[in-house]
Amino acid sequence: IIFSSAKVLGYFFSSQGKMKINFYASLAGLMPSIVLGYILIKEFKIYGAILTCSISFILSSFILGYFFWKESENSQN
Repeated sequence: IIFSSAKVLGYFFSSQGKMKINFYASLAGLMPSIVLGYILIKEFKIYGAILTCSISFILSSFILGYFFWKESENSQN
């Protein structure tokens, strides 16, 4: 479900010409991916990779959701 909503929100921002939001969300997902990947994969192998990817993707999805919420809040005013 999170994957689907992140894709839809990413397409929404792209269609609005706000590719920077997608960039920032991806960048926010990249940072924990690098740090956690180094730590967790070394310790937990494949499970560390699974956890790293999940945390990274959830974080970027929440950021997209936050920007969408702010966007919809602004459009109502």
